[in-house]
Amino acid sequence: MTKSQDNLVWQQAKQEKVIYEYLRNSVESKPPQEMIGEFRYLFLELRHNNTEVRQTLENIVLSKHKEYMFLQILNYCCHILINYWSQKAETYPYIWELLELFNPVNFRQTKRVRYHDRRRQKLFDLVQNFNQTEYYLKLIRIAKFVNTSSAIKLKEQSFIGDLLSHYPYLYSPVLLGKESIPGTSNLILNLQQKRQKKFELQLAQHMIYRSRLVQIARAKQLSNRAGKIIKRVDNPTFLGEADLKKTLKQYLNKIDETGTIYQHAKRFLIEIKFIKSYKEFKQSLYQYLILGIRQSTTNKYLLQQKLKQVIDDIYYQSDSQPCTNSLMLQTYQRLLRFFVVDTTRQNDHHQLIELIMNLGTTQTTALLLKIILISPHVKLDLEQRLGILFSSYESHTIEDGKWLVKLLENILIAFSLYFGDINLSIPKVI
Repeated sequence: MTKSQDNLVWQQAKQEKVIYEYLRNSVESKPPQEMIGEFRYLFLELRHNNTEVRQTLENIVLSKHKEYMFLQILNYCCHILINYWSQKAETYPYIWELLELFNPVNFRQTKRVRYHDRRRQKLFDLVQNFNQTEYYLKLIRIAKFVNTSSAIKLKEQSFIGDLLSHYPYLYSPVLLGKESIPGTSNLILNLQQKRQKKFELQLAQHMIYRSRLVQIARAKQLSNRAGKIIKRVDNPTFLGEADLKKTLKQYLNKIDETGTIYQHAKRFLIEIKFIKSYKEFKQSLYQYLILGIRQSTTNKYLLQQKLKQVIDDIYYQSDSQPCTNSLMLQTYQRLLRFFVVDTTRQNDHHQLIELIMNLGTTQTTALLLKIILISPHVKLDLEQRLGILFSSYESHTIEDGKWLVKLLENILIAFSLYFGDINLSIPKVI
């Protein structure tokens, strides 16, 4: 970076700070309605009683900064207000009111007006593009998120995007980005932890409830009204009882005569300690992943053949090299890219849909879980890819995206069982 460029960056940071500090101080002392008025005057009309703030924004607007830099500043300013208002339920509505300032309808009505003031015209031209950015889309998601309880009901005509609060593992990839300010990040991450723990508790209680019903049924005590003594605990998932039972059996019971998914993962981690070449590691990985796959003979053979080919092709030029932690990590990441969403091919996910069609949602999730259990570091990678998938389908109705909802539910259950605080010694619902 040249000296002139370095100076430009320093000047920009200094200018931004003037606006940020003013908004932080004002939002804590002024009513929300007044703040929205000030925000509108400043960013849409370049009018403000505070001369320093107004002139600072004028300098930014007329500077040589790229458009995206101005949009970053505007986004950060929105975050400052939203973060403060999201702390109290009574100020939630003002978040929507703030974002409504950038509604495309408002700009279409104003578009015919040409400002004689060059500064105002340039500001208008910059701001009207804000609602087309990923920044604005994330702000809309956050607004929906803070207004929504985690206890939501599944309605087929609702949109998949309305289900976000039900999936804590999607909060970070869908709502946060590099542009998020610490206050917003803390809000989201605190809610993520709180709602995840709440779901885990509800799932554990429901598992105990179902297990007790099974025990009573086996003891043939239902006729003596023993079943009515047990307090009912509702199913916290969007799966029916039969599907939930099938899912829990897949993740907790033995998948073959040699053990559970967890036991196979532990065994694999011990096994690869004695592996020398990368090729040998890939061969073991293939055998580990196909364990317990139940399918028709023809489809199973085709799936195994494709999976073997995919694994064989990963870094094939390194087959004769020693198997390093770095190579293994990159292999797991490449598999997730293949299985879930390939971001190098316009978020292609046809392989995922094909897997679900051939294996079913539960076994597809089990396959992904196997990878995460042997490499917890790539759990974040999987969450990011699921976040991309969720964002791609958020405007689809639940009826049109049933396959995705079912997958997200299975992931939620699997993560809760293996990366949460649920006691896996709870009697299984069989």
